[in-house]
Amino acid sequence: MKSGRALFVLVALAAAAQFAGCARPSANIVPVSGKVTLDGRPLVGANITFQPVTDKSAAASSASGSFAKTDAEGKFTLELITPEQPGALVGKHRVTIATAVFAEAADDDLKLAEPEKVPARYTDGSYELEVPAGGTDQANIEIVTK
Repeated sequence: MKSGRALFVLVALAAAAQFAGCARPSANIVPVSGKVTLDGRPLVGANITFQPVTDKSAAASSASGSFAKTDAEGKFTLELITPEQPGALVGKHRVTIATAVFAEAADDDLKLAEPEKVPARYTDGSYELEVPAGGTDQANIEIVTK
């Protein structure tokens, strides 16, 4: 499972590098938590990223994104990728949710060990959520596949 966490950290860092820039003042950073369900059941062990988008074109901004991993109840609490601190920036975010697990193979390549459970709409960055100015503990995401 260590390689799965390492892969998640690498993906989060790659996303941060892609959208690198200066973070906004900490006054715009608010606590964000919620729960993810898949067909009404908690989605356990899902990797979640929130990446701020600009108001004008919905293109990625230079602000730092946030990430989390869901627990046994599907609950999560976001943490900024950089600087490391709890929360997310206020405003619109592109959200990705992924459950695929990769394992190291004998040839040192990563192989898909567990297929993706989440529909493409939630893995491709097209799903968006608004982080309110006061933060929220109700950033609940209900994914339906049926």
